[in-house]
Amino acid sequence: MLQFCAIAHSMPVAINYLPAEEPDAHEVIQLIRAAGRKAMAIPGDIVNAIAPGPYWTPLQVSGGQPQSKVEKFGGDSPMGRPGQPAELAPIYVLLASQESSYATGQVLGASGGSGNF
Repeated sequence: MLQFCAIAHSMPVAINYLPAEEPDAHEVIQLIRAAGRKAMAIPGDIVNAIAPGPYWTPLQVSGGQPQSKVEKFGGDSPMGRPGQPAELAPIYVLLASQESSYATGQVLGASGGSGNF
């Protein structure tokens, strides 16, 4: 399952994307890049996305996964552990801030070194 979060700054452009089946990472990246190009036509609008790897959440231990998987969750990442929400939050803050005003159509990977694409 792919997990991407797109961030747009007041973008009134509608992008219809209803795939017949689950898209692969390259299709999602192309969608974000296309949306970024459309956003450039509107001053101040940008579109970016975050592609997270395994991140620890309270849902993991409250029925999100069986206990046998929870113990190994994130262990196959190069860092050998899942990320913590506090490690992901600053990326969202950056993309929502004025400091990212020159970035559009970008997908930031936050996967503990494994690369998502």
